[in-house]
Amino acid sequence: MQPRAALILLALPLYSQTTPDLTGVWRANLAKSAIPGPAPADYLVIVTQKASALTVKTLIVRTPANTKNEATYDPSVAQTSNWIRGNPTKSHAARAGSTLHIESSFTFAGSLNSYQDDWTLATDGTLSNIHTQAPTPVTKVIFEKQPSEAAADFDKPEKTAREAYQNVQMLGVPASSLLSIMNTYCLSLGVACNHCHINGQWEKDDKPAKATARKMIAMTRALNQQNISPRLGVSCYTCHRASPKPALIPPE
Repeated sequence: MQPRAALILLALPLYSQTTPDLTGVWRANLAKSAIPGPAPADYLVIVTQKASALTVKTLIVRTPANTKNEATYDPSVAQTSNWIRGNPTKSHAARAGSTLHIESSFTFAGSLNSYQDDWTLATDGTLSNIHTQAPTPVTKVIFEKQPSEAAADFDKPEKTAREAYQNVQMLGVPASSLLSIMNTYCLSLGVACNHCHINGQWEKDDKPAKATARKMIAMTRALNQQNISPRLGVSCYTCHRASPKPALIPPE
């Protein structure tokens, strides 16, 4: 065998094991995807990589409000931590051929929740994501690579929470951040959404806890603006420590 031919044969196994490149700007082909819930108008993903860590930014455009998220996963370490939709989430990522498999878990209202994501680069150049979280239906999204300029869509102006939802009085934040803020409130008080809200009728003011929450938001905002160092600040968790009623004295 000629030396050059031998070198090519030796290189083939190395080439076949090359890590698939998931980086880039990807847009969902909605006609080929299966996405539970209200149909999105657009679905954009931006994947970047630094060393072995991949950062995934997602934008789902739908009514009444968009969903935005950013998370980093690193297959070279045992666990990565992200704040996903207001929940501290632990993830383990591993590569298997052309697939990046991610197992994640978080605790909400005292219950442990887990889900899996499989990101697979196909031979036709498309990127698929299969999201599994029982008992909800499996989500399967097929993405097609876009020019880098498409990333600008991620930063397009969006509605405020007051514009997108009914009876939002205290939070003039981007609508895509509202649910993350609500989940953070729940974690800070150790409660679920129904502590302040009527499930499915989120705009109603029937529960006294909702009026109290508005007063507490105004109070913490005033403290942070007038009295407390902006670098430190106070939040719901400063006093509540995952309890609906803050402790008046230290524990024995």
